[in-house]
Amino acid sequence: MRVVTGTDTGLLKVVDVVKGEVNITIGEQKKGRGVRKIQWANPNNDSEVAALYDDGSIDFYWMATGQRRFSVQSSLKNIQGFHCETISDDTRNIYVCDNEGMLNIYHFPISKYNIVQPSDDFLRNLNSSSTENHGEGDEAHYSDDESNNGQTKSQLNPSLGYKVTEDVQTHKIVIEPQITELKLTGGDVSVMVAQRLDSKRLEVAVAGNNNLMKIWDVETQKCVFKAKNVPHDHLNMKQPIWDNGICYLGSGHGSEDERNQQLGEHSFGNLICTRTAYHQVRYFDRRAQERPIHQYTFEDHNFTAMAPSSQNIWEVVVGTAIGKMFKYNFTERSNKKIHVYRKIAGSVRDIKFHPNKKLICCVSADRYLRVYEQETRELLHSTYLMQRLNCLLLTNDRYVSKDDNDDEGAGSDDEESMFGMNMKQVRYEQDHVLDDDDDEETTRVPEAKKQPSKSHETNLASKKRKQITTSETNDDDSGAVGKKASNNKKHVDKLQELKNRIKKSKLK
Repeated sequence: MRVVTGTDTGLLKVVDVVKGEVNITIGEQKKGRGVRKIQWANPNNDSEVAALYDDGSIDFYWMATGQRRFSVQSSLKNIQGFHCETISDDTRNIYVCDNEGMLNIYHFPISKYNIVQPSDDFLRNLNSSSTENHGEGDEAHYSDDESNNGQTKSQLNPSLGYKVTEDVQTHKIVIEPQITELKLTGGDVSVMVAQRLDSKRLEVAVAGNNNLMKIWDVETQKCVFKAKNVPHDHLNMKQPIWDNGICYLGSGHGSEDERNQQLGEHSFGNLICTRTAYHQVRYFDRRAQERPIHQYTFEDHNFTAMAPSSQNIWEVVVGTAIGKMFKYNFTERSNKKIHVYRKIAGSVRDIKFHPNKKLICCVSADRYLRVYEQETRELLHSTYLMQRLNCLLLTNDRYVSKDDNDDEGAGSDDEESMFGMNMKQVRYEQDHVLDDDDDEETTRVPEAKKQPSKSHETNLASKKRKQITTSETNDDDSGAVGKKASNNKKHVDKLQELKNRIKKSKLK
């Protein structure tokens, strides 16, 4: 099983968790350009990964080779949310939201950028093909702009209507696609989550500090849900508001049939879970009411990560700022944790579920990638990755543990192996145990093994030596104790004589 991790220094690492090795390292380390979020460019396959960086750039990489396909530079700063979806083989949309609630939608075709490393003739051929489509009488709507001492070329494709820039040295393609702007909210935004409900509906949920959750329909550009705060406390004081995480229950399921079967009468998109900076998890049902149906308070520290379960639609796993991670089920009204996953030393940054197996993966500030079993809570794998980790992504590879590999290799030889164990070692251990009991030796051990071996004789001799030495040391200890006791009596007698003399002198 492979896991893609994003580091705080701008690297992407493809890790084989079973072997504990890094297969591919993508990108370059640069201060201020850490990987904030990663996801698959196309959710149907894991051949291409999209990464959002702190400087606002979005790079697309091939998983097989680790080479950059192209890059998109966003004009927004302080980006709080990112979502990429491939509508078809030729069209792709990118949704980016900043901390002020401005949503930018980048729309561009990708059929012309299926090459891994473009040559210098790439843009020239692209523009020549576009001018042929427009005819000889059309004006050339492209220009060659040389900047940075001639290292960068900028061209405008008239058929697409956006600029394409290629770096001559690094062969990096930067696309400036068409932008659609949508103002979602006027308050502070700490999180943005986009979820495709069906082929016609895409919803964007935003929330932040003193800004309750709002859900927008991108197609109609209208707000379809506004959350309300919980009632005032026993002192009639307003509850503080700071939502820093949102997830749709059921979004972790791989197949729609399993998800719909567990949802039952609830349709996908109505059940939503949020986490707050005040160590609270809130569960919403959009059809029932605008206030949260349940609110659970677990720890005294901020929640930093949350993920919906891939097995049970009513379960979520949350991680805290002090390295605690646990699972909760919303069908239980009591404030009780189901499972607690331990051995995490740093703040939990991201949590993901395996799409096919009952496995949980997480990355934390202690620079470790950990894999747990959901039900038994056993730590299966732990890999140290040198840099601080911010996010992770799981591939659809079949998970094969080390025990499975041993079984496959041992199944070819029936005489020496059984269930991954060496039969010669088992027989040796049994013979070694039987040597300790004389009665069982006469009944169970064959005639050839009745006589004790040389090793057994040497063991008996060493035991006798130990007994002799211990007895001698005990005798010496007893003599020393007697001498100490006699010396103590002499000191007591002398003290008594001195006391008597002092009394006689006082009487005189």
